[in-house]
Amino acid sequence: MLKTYGTIPYPLSKIRPVLLDVPGMDEWDKTFKKHEVIQTYPKEEDYEKEINYLYIKMPVFMTDRDLVQESKVWSEFNGNDKNFLKLMRSTNHSKYPAQEKPIRAEMLLGGMYLKEVEPNKTLIFLINHFDLKVTTGKDIVDSAAPGAAKDFVKNLIKYLGEK
Repeated sequence: MLKTYGTIPYPLSKIRPVLLDVPGMDEWDKTFKKHEVIQTYPKEEDYEKEINYLYIKMPVFMTDRDLVQESKVWSEFNGNDKNFLKLMRSTNHSKYPAQEKPIRAEMLLGGMYLKEVEPNKTLIFLINHFDLKVTTGKDIVDSAAPGAAKDFVKNLIKYLGEK
């Protein structure tokens, strides 16, 4: 399970477009090697939905993983432009059927919540519960998971500083 929380020294208005640009995440999110939007849906009342493909480069002694994920995004959660919520879970899509390699990981539940609390201070809460289909080396993967979540936030902050 990946989980972390912290503060990002930028307003949500600067962070939101970066998190909504899934293909652009290839530039800064090093957890996944590839981010692709497979399908988008018409906007619902207060959220947007899409299907994404993600490719995970695993350590040299393990087979790479991939993931097909449905995400729902409330850019202005509860009608408030200072709140952002993204919920994710695994799904299937004909463009990327499960194959022997890479091994299909499963996101049981994932999400991030951001809340701007000051003009240049946004709180972030991140949690992703994966089943990476690991049978050997599970202790190594489990011990690396907390660092991956923190790296996601660090890489996001670094990228925002460069923009």
